[in-house]
Amino acid sequence: MTTTVLIIAIVVLGVQIGMYFAIKAKKKKLTAPSELEKKYNIETRSDAWKLLNNPDLPDGDRKKIEVLYKKM
Repeated sequence: MTTTVLIIAIVVLGVQIGMYFAIKAKKKKLTAPSELEKKYNIETRSDAWKLLNNPDLPDGDRKKIEVLYKKM
């Protein structure tokens, strides 16, 4: 009886630990910076604003940064 309860408790604990690491990995993947953020080193909303005021910025990147700025 106690052996069965102990085995069930160990299995449940193992599943919970596995779920913890799976959720942590998925969360890290979802919050990873995009290629655009890496390319222009955008960490804050003010960094995006400074880039939007740069006249040398390509139009395609400007539109993507505007979307990123509004999302931040």
